[in-house]
Amino acid sequence: MENNNPLNNSTIELQQITEILFELTNKGQFDTIDQQYKLSNVNSMNIETMLVMLKTVYVFRNRLKNWIEFRDKCYGEIVARGLDASILMKGLYTGHK
Repeated sequence: MENNNPLNNSTIELQQITEILFELTNKGQFDTIDQQYKLSNVNSMNIETMLVMLKTVYVFRNRLKNWIEFRDKCYGEIVARGLDASILMKGLYTGHK
C-alpha cells in the first residue's frame, strides 16, 4: 500500500517540510498533520526532522490530538540515541521535563 502523505518522504528537505506544514495550517488541514504525527516512525527520522515537525506547528499543538504523543516519542528516541533531549526539546514541554 502506497503512502501519499507528503511528509513521509525521507528525501524532503527541512525547508520543504516547513513549507508543507505552513501550507497545511494555512488551509486549516490539521487532520492531515495530526494523522502524520500518528503514523510517523521516529526511529527512522533524523533529529532535525523531528524538531522541525514539532516546532513548526507548536502554536497549533492544542488542535493536534497526536502532537503530545509524537513529542513524547521524539523525546524517547532522542534519549535512546544518547543525546540530551531536555536541551534539544527545550520549550516543547510546558512545566515538565
